[in-house]
Amino acid sequence: MKKNCLNLFNSRTKDLNNALIKQILNLKKSHYKYSLKSQKIWFNKNVNDDDIHLILTVNKKVIGYNLLRKKRCKIKFKKNEVLSSILIFDTLLLNSRYRNKGLSKKIMIKSNHIINQKKKISVLVCHKKLIKFYERFNWKKAPKNIVEYANLKKNKYAMFYGKKFIKKEIKKLIIL
Repeated sequence: MKKNCLNLFNSRTKDLNNALIKQILNLKKSHYKYSLKSQKIWFNKNVNDDDIHLILTVNKKVIGYNLLRKKRCKIKFKKNEVLSSILIFDTLLLNSRYRNKGLSKKIMIKSNHIINQKKKISVLVCHKKLIKFYERFNWKKAPKNIVEYANLKKNKYAMFYGKKFIKKEIKKLIIL
């Protein structure tokens, strides 16, 4: 694979064209058991205009993808609570033909860079087998019962990155 045909860029939802969205949804469909129609319904319902899409292409074909969704949250400390905004690290995908080439690393580095630029906390939800992968990129496993989020099921774990997240002080982080 020639490096000059590889392109990693980020874009807000409102700046994506329909052809690019369709390619993203087809990549998601190749990883998940949901149909293209249900992928589109989920996208339209859950993805907002200012959410950030990291898109990796080879010869203008989408082969990798990550979504950073802006969400509101309530952070409860010992003595007070604050409303804040965070980035949900959602959907890291890479076409199976392009795995083991260091391309996920490129997406992760770019995602972390954007999170740092925005000076936000980011939260992701993953299975236990992926914790070590994310830890390689300085993500930290959240203590049990700190994160309250609809997508956090019993067999999944929350992880944090960015903006000086002090686990000892935070009693609860509720994603709204």
